[in-house]
Amino acid sequence: EAVAVAEQYRPDMVLLDFLMPERDGLQVLADLRECTGMSTTPIVLYTAAASRVEEFAMHPQLTRVLLKPVEAARLVQAVTELIGPAEPPEESPVP
Repeated sequence: EAVAVAEQYRPDMVLLDFLMPERDGLQVLADLRECTGMSTTPIVLYTAAASRVEEFAMHPQLTRVLLKPVEAARLVQAVTELIGPAEPPEESPVP
């Protein structure tokens, strides 16, 4: 389902958990990379598997790996480095 949503909306970045109920993050990663327009999208894997962080960090299709628990400041830093700072919301005209 996540792959179909990503293909439809083409996100600027994907934050992907490694452990999921039916498939692991690396399987989903492979499917995402096959989607049109997703070959260069930053994909960040986050995991509690500390023993595998180095292995994941070497994966050629991953942009970055974060170890759980991820502090909010660290996540914001990663997003900012990969896709830039958040743009302020447009102000609505005052009636």
